[in-house]
Amino acid sequence: MKTGAEIFRIMTDDEEMFFSFSFPTPPEDDKGTAHIIEHSVLSGSKSFDVADPFETCSSLSALSYINAETHPDWTTYPVASTVKKDFISAFRMYADAVFNPLLKKETFLKEGVRGIFEQNGDLTGFTGVVCNEMREGESTRPKRMMDGIRRITAKGPDRFDSGGSIMCVPFLSYEEFISYYRRHYAPENCVLTIYGGSDCDELLDILDADFLSRPTASEYFSCGGDSDGAKRMIPEYSDFADRYGDASMMELRKLKSGGFLEVPFSNLDADKPSFAMVFDTGIYMSDP
Repeated sequence: MKTGAEIFRIMTDDEEMFFSFSFPTPPEDDKGTAHIIEHSVLSGSKSFDVADPFETCSSLSALSYINAETHPDWTTYPVASTVKKDFISAFRMYADAVFNPLLKKETFLKEGVRGIFEQNGDLTGFTGVVCNEMREGESTRPKRMMDGIRRITAKGPDRFDSGGSIMCVPFLSYEEFISYYRRHYAPENCVLTIYGGSDCDELLDILDADFLSRPTASEYFSCGGDSDGAKRMIPEYSDFADRYGDASMMELRKLKSGGFLEVPFSNLDADKPSFAMVFDTGIYMSDP
């Protein structure tokens, strides 16, 4: 697209439609910034200033899948549905969430971390949705073991916990939180995946008209390949239903070469999970 966003479209006659907005979010420390942002963007946006837009979106009866996920170095917001009306409504709500979130300070304190004080003003601990999630996770022996191995063996952003460490999350400031969002959640850092028989042009028109006029990011994170905004088509994978797994994912990853890639699929096996449920957008967030 003209904004620099990467578009990956999988064309199929599957009745289930799927989209996901994904962003490279490499951790810079163990404060869990990307994780807290993932929670916070779904807590109110410019056009959906309600207490819990995620719950509102989840209440759409025809959505077959809805989530938000923080991975080691990328964050994704996937939705699937078999009903076009609800699919479009969810697309608008999620687009507004990732590109126009309110990110109020009270949301940061609720979803991230805030102090617990006694009546005399003494600080006795910390709480918050992400803070409590990570405290619970770090209470398990396997989690502590994997964290130790990662810190010893990994380099660069991989040595940090994208979810956040309970020892570091309390040190994240609201200013750092806002700065990280602005550097990572701009259109040129976005990978949009669209699957199924939905009208791709309609979705792109919605994006162009309502969401893609915001300022650009101060940093650009390559999503792989040399994107020139061109629309490309690759040969049909008629046998994809027999090729679920890492090999197929890697082959698709190598075929991605530009800003807009269309992949036609047919003959999906009805006895296997929908492609929308197994597709891993993360393969497009780093170079092959």
